Amino acid sequence: MITLDDVYAEVCAIRRLLELRGPASRLSRADRDRLDAILPVIAAVVGSEAFLIRELLQADASGLALVLAGCSPKSLGRVLRRAEGVPVNGLLVERVGTEDNAAIWRVVKVVS
Repeated sequence: MITLDDVYAEVCAIRRLLELRGPASRLSRADRDRLDAILPVIAAVVGSEAFLIRELLQADASGLALVLAGCSPKSLGRVLRRAEGVPVNGLLVERVGTEDNAAIWRVVKVVS
């Protein structure tokens, strides 16, 4: 017979597992697809250096121009904000500060 203590212990175990798993992803499938295309190009162009979105949009890099075509600064900032701290195919977006009310970002490789 299952007791209330058994149920409580099971719930505690599930909770510990969920805490180890970390926060739920805030990324939709469309966000992930978009980031799969964008993040490797950003990493190739700027490495792990900090950047502003306007710098990306003004960069003289054909790869960036191609993957960011049609992106507004606001839409790119929103997807980066949702991606912050969520690994996407081995890359992680970090917000490292602000400058003139604009977020400063960087993309780093996730070490497993």
